[in-house]
Amino acid sequence: MKRNALLVLAVVIAVLTACSRPFEPTQSPATPASTASPSPAPGRERTRARVEMDVFDDRPDPTWELSPEQTDQVIAAMFSGGSPAAGEPSRCPSASGYRGFVVTWIGDARYLSGGPESLRVCGGRIEARGRIGAKAPGPAEPEIVQDLDHRLEYYLLETARPHVDAALYDAVRQEIARRTAPDDATPYARLRIARYALAGELPADLPTEAPVYSVVPGTVPDEEWARRVAAALGFAGDPSGESRSAAQPAWTWLGPERNSLLDVYGGIAYTCARPPAQARPANAPETADQAIAAVRAWLTAQGLLPADCADDAQAWPGVDGLGWEVRFRRRLDGRPVGSDWTMTGGLLVRLNSLGEVDSLGYLRHEVEKGAPVPLKPLQQAWQELQTYGPTHFDLEGAATGPAYEAFTVTHVGLGYRECCYGSAEVQEALRPYYVFTGEVEIANWPRRIRASAYVPAGAAP
Repeated sequence: MKRNALLVLAVVIAVLTACSRPFEPTQSPATPASTASPSPAPGRERTRARVEMDVFDDRPDPTWELSPEQTDQVIAAMFSGGSPAAGEPSRCPSASGYRGFVVTWIGDARYLSGGPESLRVCGGRIEARGRIGAKAPGPAEPEIVQDLDHRLEYYLLETARPHVDAALYDAVRQEIARRTAPDDATPYARLRIARYALAGELPADLPTEAPVYSVVPGTVPDEEWARRVAAALGFAGDPSGESRSAAQPAWTWLGPERNSLLDVYGGIAYTCARPPAQARPANAPETADQAIAAVRAWLTAQGLLPADCADDAQAWPGVDGLGWEVRFRRRLDGRPVGSDWTMTGGLLVRLNSLGEVDSLGYLRHEVEKGAPVPLKPLQQAWQELQTYGPTHFDLEGAATGPAYEAFTVTHVGLGYRECCYGSAEVQEALRPYYVFTGEVEIANWPRRIRASAYVPAGAAP
């Protein structure tokens, strides 16, 4: 794809994003697509997306509509990567089976003029097909950008949860993992932030050296640990699926409810939706402290709260102001692992409006403390952040794409970061980072989003 064509596409999509209503965390949940039409904005109809999971040959494919906020995520994903290598073969063949997601638009075509008629998202690629309002037929070949880390593909799969059964969801998830290549696992170094600001002074009391923690094998075999986790969460019997295509083996259990699902990755991570082992609480938590206490008691009763994840806890209202999100962050010798609000070391638990555990995620390596290493000056790391951007970037909520207006840093500390489950990458050690925490601003959005930017702290040898 030519670079000028990509630029035109990006400009068009930026205009579409600007025409969308900003995210409002207190609004009510989106009405199911089957009973509602798109919500109008002043003077025009909101742009929304319709998604089709291209998977069946003998019956209609699952189809659903995205909310305006979910549509914004799809639009922003077009900024996520450049062009793939020339001549690279497709990893999404047209033969029988999963063939990706097809995205089309709902709205007045006058406000979509110049944008792609549809997107096909599959195999780490986003194919933009056709051009709305074009007088001549569209190009024979689609315009293609990378879907770094398969982020949009996995995101569309998550939006499918209410519309497909757990068995189909898991089959597609495993197929996406099978088609993941090492080159798709890319750190967020491509992320663009227009300007940086520091609220206050850089701290002068950070240490000049810090230990590196080597990752060591767990004390029990992976499958034994996976079965313990499954039993603790109420999933009975043998796993319904097993995969060894990623860096760690993975096992899947399906629960009695339609969307009850557990994925366990080696001996380090698991993600779970609607765990069966819970009773409806008498009262839903009304404050952050109550939410933390309720989740702490539930995890402790299941034997799922490690000691090094128990002390650093916070909670905040869930999506649309319903329920709670509760984060138990891991600490190593007092230093935090990961950010306050993402699953990069420890646990992240979501409660629904009734106080039930709706989902939870866990990531924790067994580590061994090594010798301390010298750290670069903090001022040098601050300059590197402004010059090169962060090595990793954790955002509160879903990523909106790697382009932000400003990042205002309110706190700087020393910490670590865990990663890499269900991918081709393996983390061999937890190394120190300078963690710059603050808020990012996005064009045409009235709210700011909490974020943490990571810069390697170790001094060059």
